[in-house]
Amino acid sequence: MSIKPSFVIVNDSGDVNITIKLVDIIDIGGKVSASGFGTTAIQTEYLEYNDYNLTDIESIEINTLYPNAWGIYLDWLLEKQLESSDYSLNVNKNVITITFTNQPDLDIQITKIVAQIGAGWIE
Repeated sequence: MSIKPSFVIVNDSGDVNITIKLVDIIDIGGKVSASGFGTTAIQTEYLEYNDYNLTDIESIEINTLYPNAWGIYLDWLLEKQLESSDYSLNVNKNVITITFTNQPDLDIQITKIVAQIGAGWIE
């Protein structure tokens, strides 16, 4: 199970704010898969929320097993909100680096959820 992150870029006359909302799904109790036909329960529980506000960032680095997909998505997203002279995007092996010329503010919001597959909650 996965949830795509939410990237929001607001460019207010050159004052750029980037918000990244992430959902971190943590498995517990070893109940991480199910197989067969029919339905099964997916039990979730909210764990915590953290909000990190950073100002005047120079770059963002993302480590991923899917650098090409991320690179295409991020380039499309950045092109919609920023001028090409405002950033550079570099994909190198499993690392994507976005470097900014006008140092935007960054807000990272992380929601942690614990999840199990199947009936019966294990603590």
